[in-house]
Amino acid sequence: MAAISGDQVAVYDRQLRLWGVQAQQRLLNAKVLVWGLEGSNVEACKNLVLAGVSLTIRDHRTVSAADVGYNYFLRPEDIGKLRSECASKRVQEMNPLCTVSCSNTEVAKGSSAEKVKEAVNGFDMVVVGLGVLGFDFDLAAAVDAACREVNAGFILTIAAGELAFFFSDQKEHVMQERSSAQGGAEPAQPAAAPEPETFTFSAFSEWLAGA
Repeated sequence: MAAISGDQVAVYDRQLRLWGVQAQQRLLNAKVLVWGLEGSNVEACKNLVLAGVSLTIRDHRTVSAADVGYNYFLRPEDIGKLRSECASKRVQEMNPLCTVSCSNTEVAKGSSAEKVKEAVNGFDMVVVGLGVLGFDFDLAAAVDAACREVNAGFILTIAAGELAFFFSDQKEHVMQERSSAQGGAEPAQPAAAPEPETFTFSAFSEWLAGA
């Protein structure tokens, strides 16, 4: 992985102290697609870009007055314009060290498997709102299947008011707990590192079927 620059150290200093250099490098190298500027995805854009993650924001829909009411990346003068184009500029302003791009590509019901696969190819993580898919569970399952094929993580979100739901499919994910001594002191006898744990996730189609 590329070394973290001095400018990045200055911006991400607290994060480096929290989860270390390697984790921050992985965030800086990650490519995330936020598909659908709705509900909790708006907050996800903010949190991801502040953490140093480069984003592609995709939404084929235009801004309405209701969107301006809850999406703090949109303004009244954006009404009638594309959500992705309007919001991506303001998301980018939050962290110039990241790359924020936009897309207005629509994947509608009945789209071929190849088109769905093309829509998610090249990303490490896809965060998609159910609304941008027309609340079509079959299409959401097709997006998840395409993510599995290109080895991308999949998160499906839906929110209404203060309530939110998300489904996560990371296929198989290996986790290992690591910690360092507090206060900079070296322990008298280093503790043995915990064994890695592998977590297996169900596909969205399997979850729908109750498997």
